[in-house]
Amino acid sequence: MADAYFIIENKNDYVVLSSDVAYENVKNILGYEEEIIQEEGDIKREFRWSNDNDTYSQWTLLNLENLKTITIGKNTKVWIQFRYTIISEEGNLLINNVKLKTELYEIDTAGAIPLAVGLEKGNLNYPLKIRAHTYNPYKQNSAIRLQKDLSFIVNNLYGHEVEYFRATPQARSRDVILQEWTLYNVDDPVSLKVLVPDNQVPDNKFNMMFEGMQFEMPFEIHVDKRYFEYTFGRKAMPQKRDILYMPLTNRVYEINSSQPVRDFMNEILYYKMDLKKYEPKPHVFTTDETKEVLDEYTTGVKEIFGEEITAEEKRITAEQHTTEKSSVADPIREFIDPDVLWREENWENSYTTISEFYYDLADLYVKNMKYDTAIRYKHVEVWPEQQDRSYTAWFQEVPISPIIKTATKITLDVNEATIEFKYPIPKIKESQWIELFENGRDNWSVFGQVTYVNYDPAKLTIKIDIPEYIKTISDAGYPGWENKTTLKGQQIARRNFFHSYNYNLNTGIIIDTFNSKWFRITLNNQEYWIPINAILDYEKTYGLIVNISNKFKQLSVFIYTQNEEKTTTLDLIFKYVSNIDIVEERSSNVKCEIKTSSIKITAIRYLIETIEEEKQSLWLNRNIVRDSNLVLIVDNAIPRMRLPYIGTAK
Repeated sequence: MADAYFIIENKNDYVVLSSDVAYENVKNILGYEEEIIQEEGDIKREFRWSNDNDTYSQWTLLNLENLKTITIGKNTKVWIQFRYTIISEEGNLLINNVKLKTELYEIDTAGAIPLAVGLEKGNLNYPLKIRAHTYNPYKQNSAIRLQKDLSFIVNNLYGHEVEYFRATPQARSRDVILQEWTLYNVDDPVSLKVLVPDNQVPDNKFNMMFEGMQFEMPFEIHVDKRYFEYTFGRKAMPQKRDILYMPLTNRVYEINSSQPVRDFMNEILYYKMDLKKYEPKPHVFTTDETKEVLDEYTTGVKEIFGEEITAEEKRITAEQHTTEKSSVADPIREFIDPDVLWREENWENSYTTISEFYYDLADLYVKNMKYDTAIRYKHVEVWPEQQDRSYTAWFQEVPISPIIKTATKITLDVNEATIEFKYPIPKIKESQWIELFENGRDNWSVFGQVTYVNYDPAKLTIKIDIPEYIKTISDAGYPGWENKTTLKGQQIARRNFFHSYNYNLNTGIIIDTFNSKWFRITLNNQEYWIPINAILDYEKTYGLIVNISNKFKQLSVFIYTQNEEKTTTLDLIFKYVSNIDIVEERSSNVKCEIKTSSIKITAIRYLIETIEEEKQSLWLNRNIVRDSNLVLIVDNAIPRMRLPYIGTAK
């Protein structure tokens, strides 16, 4: 009988199954096997994978085609996680495990086949994740894990910062008679946090002993076991002769002894260390750089930690967001069209302020009817093949009022269509987009970019360039449409979110939507057309996240809206995950821009990492970004101050 942890019963309930054992020496993936005891209702099967058991790809539908996109090799390790979700109103799932069917390379010793067992379960509409548990008075894994988690958090939040130097024994100095090592090397310092029992730090007075000046003793500190291993690696522990500098007392100490402390269920929880004054020893070798650091620690904290403190302050203060912006000093934007309208309005999510201002680009677009540069940023896009990218923004679409005219004749030459209208379409210009449709066919249309307009007042003739993907699905949906005389034409709204493209080199990125029905994401000379299977309301604001992962060769798009229950957790209304055909350098070497279009936009972020689905609500709810080292552009549409420039007085 399966453990109760693997049972899910309600709509949107899910269970995640994982294994700590990696697949190795995999030559080919043939499919997957699942041990299901009971299955009722519609079950959605997804998976994600990782090469390091830390960073995972986006959740993707579980099928053989998607499994074959996993990067495998003779010396590659792959970890797999599976997610099963009930999507019907009624359902029931009782599952034991899941495993891949693989073809392996010929090796001397074959390892065990990894089985995916329970990791967590929960509900998509309820953020609490429940770890596996059943009542057993002698099986207290959940309680033990909770105690270890709390101990780790307390150590990380409330610990005192120290600089820790590990004294590593030299392998050649091993003495089997004395059962010890006789020579040690001191490693470079690593920042660590330690706890002082009851925060009772010894007095700073000195004790004059026969052997010299000593610190007041005893001095005991604690450090969480998992926190220490997180910093130095698995199975690492404090050792005698390790050195640490504590800014709190402005002193350098040496560990005199250390021992593990066992707590609940006899599990090791933390290490207890007794400290004494540090004194150099001839059998403990330090490099010149390390020795210089230890000498400088006695001169003051600011001199030693000045650069690190400055770097940390820069990381958490979000200079792009907090610096006052004027026409002379603007760390983000190089150019803003003078006709761009700034609107002061709080965009909130359950009383959480997302942004206090937004750009209204619709009036500027209506004025010129061209896709001109509205905002140009100072960031020059250099995108190497090894890096990922993600883009986030909050937006609200502004409706347009297109004028509909009847097409009298259509001539199609490959992807170029020449269209004649009996009457002209007002304000039509080159570079705009025209859509052809037919009344009664709500799910069909074909559209393209205007490349020629004859401006004849008696009979309008235009040429449009139809994207290959759009033409293919239009031909399939309505064969022979080019010969019909019942088609009508109108201008459609192209809304630009991001533009950093070099048309001479065909490199860079463009993010657009068309008529609220299509996403077009351009990566170098590849265009990805994504149908939007969600209805966007002109009265609502939406959060957009676009992830482009070169590591996992994935492109994903997410659209969120505010929760009707007025919680900060956002509702996901659109999700798209696809594989990228080509991974290559996408450096455009031009500055990033946003073009004019019928849209309101704010809270624009451009990052060098993808945002995991579990963290996307948190990112979209942030007004100030703390991890500024990950962000290339942070723009909350804050207006520039209109103050006169006053130079430095001579």
